[in-house]
Amino acid sequence: MKKAFICTVGLIVLMVVTSCKKDEKDNDPKPSLSVKIDGVEWTATKFQATYTDLNNILQIMVATDNPLDFLHVSTIGYERGTYPLSDFGNSCTYKTYTSTFDFESDGEIIITSSDTVNNIVSGTFRFTGINSMNISESKTFTEGKFENIKYTKEHIEVK
Repeated sequence: MKKAFICTVGLIVLMVVTSCKKDEKDNDPKPSLSVKIDGVEWTATKFQATYTDLNNILQIMVATDNPLDFLHVSTIGYERGTYPLSDFGNSCTYKTYTSTFDFESDGEIIITSSDTVNNIVSGTFRFTGINSMNISESKTFTEGKFENIKYTKEHIEVK
């Protein structure tokens, strides 16, 4: 009887200890990106980002479950700070709507957090996108926010 009691208590303790342990994946911050396009909320479900050291460019590429419904954010650098879209190399593109059509964009990308150890960035953005297929059409992108976007680093050596 004493053996059964000790085994039962041991089993209960083991179950409590293992059930309280968090899964390693639960500790990874979840990426997110959303923006209002002409006032309508748009949210990404697929995320990919790369930083290339040769040209100091951070590229964030996101999409919905439809791969033709994509958004691309690019900055010269990945440090905290404001990246005006009027500066060469900083851009936002949604499908055929781009911030860099005439390099006179009043939009910006702000990196609010840059974790260079874990390669994660967060920030905000806004811009007016001109349709490159019909320059008389535009869309307004407001309240853009990206969080916990993990990027890979690419080292390109010039020989």
